[in-house]
Formats: sequence, structure tokens, C-alpha cells
Amino acid sequence: PADGSVHEVHTIVSQALDAAAVRFHVDGYDSCARARAAAGDATASSLQRFNAAAVADGPIAVDAVTLRTVELAKWVHSVSSDGRFDPTACAAMDAWRRVLVEAKRRPNAEEVAGALAGKGLDGVAVDATAGTLRKVAHDATRLDLGAIAKGQTVDDIVEELQRRFGGGGITGLLVEWGGDLRTMG
Repeated sequence: PADGSVHEVHTIVSQALDAAAVRFHVDGYDSCARARAAAGDATASSLQRFNAAAVADGPIAVDAVTLRTVELAKWVHSVSSDGRFDPTACAAMDAWRRVLVEAKRRPNAEEVAGALAGKGLDGVAVDATAGTLRKVAHDATRLDLGAIAKGQTVDDIVEELQRRFGGGGITGLLVEWGGDLRTMG
């Protein structure tokens, strides 16, 4: 794929199902493009519009995949990881990287405070009914959904294969996408 992620899909199929048909379907599956868009890698993606927005801009309309990915990220952040998973940490990491590379020094206390100002998913409001995201606390809040979008792509591929070829067709599979792995059977 264009984002550089390596992916592999291996299937074990019944005699009645053509393995080439399964492979063709996976190769043509557009979830990778949707995941890249959700991760902010696609030009003018809804996530890029959110990241560029200011608090004063109000709600930003996002596509359904991005909205679902942000909702999942918020759940993982608050429930599954007890706050350790934070897709808003990208601004702080970018600030550190920029100072280290450009100025060849560690960031000072003011630079660190500025970078951390936008960190925290509590600064992102999700309105699933309206299909929008909104910055509620700081203009510097940004989301990087790449880590969770790849895993979601793997789940989407497995679900799509089960839907299309289930009912005894696929007896086992392994889907690997950029390091995220799921097996069945």
C-alpha cells in the first residue's frame, strides 16, 4: 500500500471455495485506503481537517470510519489502557522531534508545556449523531490514529471475508497488516 505498511493475508479454504477468489477480494479491499485516511495520511482527510482546526472553528464533520476509529480510541484510552494509550500525544512527540532535529537540543520547559497543552482525549468531543469531532480545550490538540487504524483494518478484512465467504468456505485465516495480526481457525 501507499503508506508503506506491509500486509499479508493467508487463508485455508474448503474445497468448494476458490482460494484465488478470496485473495483477489482481499487485494481489492479498500479498507487500507480508508484506514490511511482515518490515520491522517490521505490528503485533505477529515482527520487532517480536525488537526488543523482551532477550538473556535467548532465541530468538524468527519467520515464514518474516522468517527468509529476515534470512538474506539477513546474507549481504549479510558477503559482498556487506563489512559496509557493516548492518540493526542503526537503533538508533544512532534515538538520534541522538531527541537531535537532542528535546534539540536532538548526542549525547554516552555516548549514542553506548549506541546503538552493539547494532549488528552478529554480535549476531543465526539458527536456520533452529527458525525463530528470538536476541539474543546486547546488549538494544539491533534489526533494520530495510525496505531489503532491498522488493527481496525485487520478486523474489517476478517469481518468482510467472513461475510462474503463464511458459511463453511473459510476454515482458517491469518491477516497481518503492518504488524497487527489476527488469526481464525
